[in-house]
Amino acid sequence: MRTNRLAVFIFGALLPILGCHRRVPIAAVPPPPSAPAPAPAPPSPVAVGLDDAERAFGAGSYDEASRNYENYLRLNPAGGARDQALFRLGLAYALRPAADWPRASGAFRQPVPAAGQLDPFPSI
Repeated sequence: MRTNRLAVFIFGALLPILGCHRRVPIAAVPPPPSAPAPAPAPPSPVAVGLDDAERAFGAGSYDEASRNYENYLRLNPAGGARDQALFRLGLAYALRPAADWPRASGAFRQPVPAAGQLDPFPSI
């Protein structure tokens, strides 16, 4: 029993001395200065036109929205958002204070590619 106490005492005395030494933290080297990021490319006029049309449509300015949708369709006749632009153009014609029903129905009747005709990997 006395040898067990002596072993525990020696182990307890050696543990703080040998096992708990203080480690010196290593200072991190600052990263080299990086080159400034290039300025983002300005948005294309086509995307800006569609955004303007969506904004005007959401605000209830259907005359301005119809002009912007027409401009988008003229600049980008086979664009990815063509079906949405045609649908919103038809709604804008119908929701004007003086509804233009013939133009609205013409926008709704414009052909859009069927699901089988869509290109799954459009060229970028």
